[in-house]
Amino acid sequence: MNNEFGYILKNAFYIMTAMIVVYVLFRLAPYLLVLGAAAFAYIKISSKIKGRKAEKEKVKVDEIRAEEESVKRKFDFSNKQVVDVEYSEVKDN
Repeated sequence: MNNEFGYILKNAFYIMTAMIVVYVLFRLAPYLLVLGAAAFAYIKISSKIKGRKAEKEKVKVDEIRAEEESVKRKFDFSNKQVVDVEYSEVKDN
């Protein structure tokens, strides 16, 4: 009989603990949901802002590279004939 009483007492303690945990979770659930939704919205908004900034930076870098390439192509004389002229040979009119 003594062994059964300990078993019953132990099970009652587990059941009471589970009931308290469930009660606390149900009481905190709305707050946890609001907190989770706010955290989710903050992460999404901040990632969108970072994405836009990164996109703008990429566009600027692409524009700079395109400008540098156009300058390189403009002054690329590798496939053209270049006449070497001394200053003294040029006549002024």
